[in-house]
Amino acid sequence: MAIFRWTWDPWRDLRGLREDIERAFGRFGRDLGVGKEKPAVNVYQDDEGLTVTAEVPGVKAGDLAVEAEGDALTITARRAAPEGIEDSMYHRREREFGEFSRELKLPAGLDTEKVVASLADGLLTVRLPKAETAKPRKIEVRAG
Repeated sequence: MAIFRWTWDPWRDLRGLREDIERAFGRFGRDLGVGKEKPAVNVYQDDEGLTVTAEVPGVKAGDLAVEAEGDALTITARRAAPEGIEDSMYHRREREFGEFSRELKLPAGLDTEKVVASLADGLLTVRLPKAETAKPRKIEVRAG
């Protein structure tokens, strides 16, 4: 009977590597131009279409652009830096300012001409309805 039980986890080393990279780019990302902030999104589908919600706190509706073209939805926003605060005054700075963008691949069968977007309490909601040709239709069955 073994005193120690050893099991190999092939993902443990990869998780450690990922944490190391995130630590490095979190520290130096601004200088290297990587690790730009992207808004967190949720995407869900129902019978009527697709809904995308994106967290964009501190962004005004006029500073948001939503484009649906082909099979892609692009959300672009600009978050203004607070006035009167210089970089040298920060003790800690985790929230990014400036322009950021997020592109999502869309499934087929959506009507990109009828997209509706709204912003409330820092949450952008984009509604993409299904195209009429993609909606299920009831077919009458005749007897005889």
